Amino acid sequence: MASLSSNYNLIATGGEFIDSMDPTTIIESVPAPSLYESERNFRRIEDENDGRTFSVADINQIGEFTKNGKYSQNVVTIPKFDLSTITVLPEDSEYNSDGLNFILSIKDGETSIPKLYATKKYYDSLVSNYTNKKPFRVNLDTHERSIVVIDIAPLKKQIAELREDELSINLNREGTDGKIEISRNVFEYANYTKDANNTLTANPTYEISDLVKYISWVVNKPSGDYNKQLLYAGMIGDWTGEIEETPNEDEPSNVVTTDTPPIIYPPVGRVGISDEEQVFVSGILYVWNLTLNKWQTESERDDWDLDNNVNTGSGNQSGNTGSGNPVLDAAALAIISRLEAAETTARNFYNQKKSELDSLGTFSPRRLVLGPQVFAANLALETAKAALKAAKQLYGLL
Repeated sequence: MASLSSNYNLIATGGEFIDSMDPTTIIESVPAPSLYESERNFRRIEDENDGRTFSVADINQIGEFTKNGKYSQNVVTIPKFDLSTITVLPEDSEYNSDGLNFILSIKDGETSIPKLYATKKYYDSLVSNYTNKKPFRVNLDTHERSIVVIDIAPLKKQIAELREDELSINLNREGTDGKIEISRNVFEYANYTKDANNTLTANPTYEISDLVKYISWVVNKPSGDYNKQLLYAGMIGDWTGEIEETPNEDEPSNVVTTDTPPIIYPPVGRVGISDEEQVFVSGILYVWNLTLNKWQTESERDDWDLDNNVNTGSGNQSGNTGSGNPVLDAAALAIISRLEAAETTARNFYNQKKSELDSLGTFSPRRLVLGPQVFAANLALETAKAALKAAKQLYGLL
């Protein structure tokens, strides 16, 4: 089988390329291994010891697509890979978040055999692309550089080290058995047993499905409701062993009342990050008022702005926000500063990606990846520039 790069050269010298899979032939026999096939399952990490290579996936070629151009000599063959090594997750809301739109590789040490996972929605999209003879995205997503790898070996080691610390500390000063037994830590179950001396011994087992659910939560878009953006400890861990003690005279009382304590900075429960920060709570939009140091509903903030003559651009050319309020002026300068930093970050990222793209050969397959990235980076830069310009005009700085 000809390499992908040589086929691109063939297209370039032979005439026009037709972006259609017809006529297309799917060859089910496995061709001789190619460099493209042998490298796509392995990842290289460079370090002070000249680097190391480890397996990321076990997705091998089972055939190829043949794509013809306008002229008979214009032929390109695209590998077709076996997706059967991917474990499809159950159709469960805990798994199928919109954020889990990639292949997840779980390893237990660098030398272990990787286990691949994907949501049903994402897996079905890969199969659909192959069925409709659109292999490019599938081949990109199944390449090692697109696969997210989680090595649980360091996690297991860290949990074991934490367990030693937990069991070596007696949290009950009035007794001899004051240890807290953490029976589950995300995906690790301790399965403690006790001997005649009440010494705890862990017999850990690992539930990968719990880890995948946690990863799904991490990569999913946060809820608009602030109260739903936190993951409570009881959802990813179990523990026993808390023993009530009598506090010392200089310590707070452990008496629990039934009165609900007041919420600090209601209804969000924290201070705002910046003036006019917006947070949804129970479907209602709240806006942070830096001057009043409190959260307000959107209508309350609008009324406050009107009552205090907060001017965001009524022709004032003095170089401030127009209100004469030093707090508001400082807030305006803070907004301008953040937008300038965002514009600088976007510009640096665009220049980096553009430089990478310019360094590639004309027919390098890497252009299929970097081209869209450069386009997106340029769009982000233009958006940042427009936002900065609009803000400066709004505050009379232009």
